[in-house]
Amino acid sequence: MAAEYEIGAAPHGIDLSPNGQTLYATSQGDNRLVRISLEDGTRHSTELAPAPYHLAVAPTDGRVLITSRAEPQLWILAPDSLEVLQTVELGGIGHQISLEASRSRLTKE
Repeated sequence: MAAEYEIGAAPHGIDLSPNGQTLYATSQGDNRLVRISLEDGTRHSTELAPAPYHLAVAPTDGRVLITSRAEPQLWILAPDSLEVLQTVELGGIGHQISLEASRSRLTKE
């Protein structure tokens, strides 16, 4: 069954939480990050300017990483509060984000 969710103007980046129950998406036109619960459709958002662009969710702890289309920076946000935990300056516009979970962190010994 397919569902549609309102993201805002000029949606661009999209990813799921590690458990697959939460959808994150950026709206460049509205300068917002949107978080949607796939269980009940509850929607929360936060302002993130300028121009939130690509995003990725860390597979280890669910932190949300988002680049700006307008500035050479990357934001790291808490998945539950959507609070900006850190802003990282980049050498240029961050176009894509690729994350790989460390096997040793995922494997219990």
